[in-house]
Amino acid sequence: CAVLACNILRWIGLEGLTGRQAPVRHEAKRRRLRTVIQELMYVAARVVESGRRIALKFSAHCPAFPSFEAVYAKLAPA
Repeated sequence: CAVLACNILRWIGLEGLTGRQAPVRHEAKRRRLRTVIQELMYVAARVVESGRRIALKFSAHCPAFPSFEAVYAKLAPA
């Protein structure tokens, strides 16, 4: 399980923290796992249940939302 979690975090780092939407301080080709956890996993969000659906609500000025949304769009079915 630990290897699977490590690989998933590395993939999230590659997809979410490299590119234009990344909320990071400088450009890089890959991110350390600690950076991925700090930038994307420690984001404050509210779990909201509405209309038999569960959703995450982010603040209006969340710097990590565009990268979080890009990673989710690649994971979620169309």
